[in-house]
Amino acid sequence: MKSERAAMANAFQLRYEHGRLYRQFQVSNAYASWASDVTFEAGSLVATVGWDTVGRSILRLANFGFKMRHGVFPMTSHRSESINLDTPSQTFREGRCLVPVDVFYEQGLGPDGDIVRSSYGSYDGSMLGLAALIRPEGAGLSVTILTIPAGVTVGSANGRMPAIVGEDDYDLWLDDTTHAKAAINLIRLPRDDLLVERPF
Repeated sequence: MKSERAAMANAFQLRYEHGRLYRQFQVSNAYASWASDVTFEAGSLVATVGWDTVGRSILRLANFGFKMRHGVFPMTSHRSESINLDTPSQTFREGRCLVPVDVFYEQGLGPDGDIVRSSYGSYDGSMLGLAALIRPEGAGLSVTILTIPAGVTVGSANGRMPAIVGEDDYDLWLDDTTHAKAAINLIRLPRDDLLVERPF
């Protein structure tokens, strides 16, 4: 059952350990009771990294997918090209966050019409910081992943991929004073140099 769930697009996996998150994202808090090594899908509780009011990196849990007014399924991904950079939404200006993952999964049609399923992670085994937006919904928070056109590494499985923020750019991405155009330029190009296909 786990492999079937992992095969779905817009799914990803994280081995939750506070020490790992602290070393890479400098998060100052932890969730001792949160499940680890879970494949996340729409509606799952997802770990997100953002800043608190004094600029410290904190971990917040959010439901995976924005609720849609007229939709049945939550919006788990959002095309970065659809963001109006001249008048960006408040969510894009103030709700940028990172979703730490070990691998993300993609699926698409191969040349023979068969479904191609693949997983991708960083070349050195470190976590990836996916560019995401977070907003309040109901009594909690919800998060959606930004996507970009897929590069060479992911393109054989899917025409799109999650946008990845490089470690050197975490602060710029999370800082709500970073201009929208500067923020979006951090994720314009697929980071194929970071990615390798992992065993499925």
